[in-house]
Amino acid sequence: MFFEAPYTQDNIRKQYKLLAKQLHPDKGGSTQKFQRMKKEYDDINEIIAELPNKKKVAPKKKVPVKKKAAIKKKKAVKKSTIKKVRAKKTILKVVKKTNFDVDRLQTNVNKIVKIKNVISDLINSVFG
Repeated sequence: MFFEAPYTQDNIRKQYKLLAKQLHPDKGGSTQKFQRMKKEYDDINEIIAELPNKKKVAPKKKVPVKKKAAIKKKKAVKKSTIKKVRAKKTILKVVKKTNFDVDRLQTNVNKIVKIKNVISDLINSVFG
């Protein structure tokens, strides 16, 4: 036997995929083992498919119209709140970046003023 219990469709499918990778002839496995595993997989799937479906699906409860409207309103409020928070975060990012750019610009202006003073001192010392 290639497949182990519990025999659920998901479990069998996972085991089949794993075994198919290991036993496939292109991956170095033997053709006979791969064919036996494939046949066993098909047999188990047929047996599971023939079993009666024991899951009982609960009927959907009807939600009153007023309650549906209240739920929609709550969702709308929540979405608008999220949008407002995102907008605030974006604004804060822009403000921080702008403040950084202003600080950097001020530093550059100060450097230019110092260079201008040094050049004017040089000109005054040479020609003055």
